[in-house]
Amino acid sequence: MGHAIHDLYLVDFEHPSDPRDSLLVRADTYKDSCFDQKQILTGFRWNAEKDGFSVKVKSTEWERLSDEPYCNYIKRPQGDLPAVTGPAPAA
Repeated sequence: MGHAIHDLYLVDFEHPSDPRDSLLVRADTYKDSCFDQKQILTGFRWNAEKDGFSVKVKSTEWERLSDEPYCNYIKRPQGDLPAVTGPAPAA
C-alpha cells in the first residue's frame, strides 16, 4: 500500500517561484485494497524549432483487486493520458 509520485516541474532560476505553481505533470503509482496502478513519465522532448516541449504519462500497469462496492472510486485509464505540451521558458 502507498503511493509513489513522480512530478515534473518547470524551474526558472531567474524568476524563482513556489514549486506548487510550476508543476507540469504528475505520474501516480500506487497499490491499495482496490487497485494496483503504475504510471511513468515518457517521451519528454524539447522542440527547439517551436520553443516548446512534450511529455506523456503512461499507465504501464493497472489492475482491479476487488469488486467491493467501495472500490468504485476510479475507472481504468484508457491507454495513455494525453501528452502535456507547452512553450519553453522565456529567455
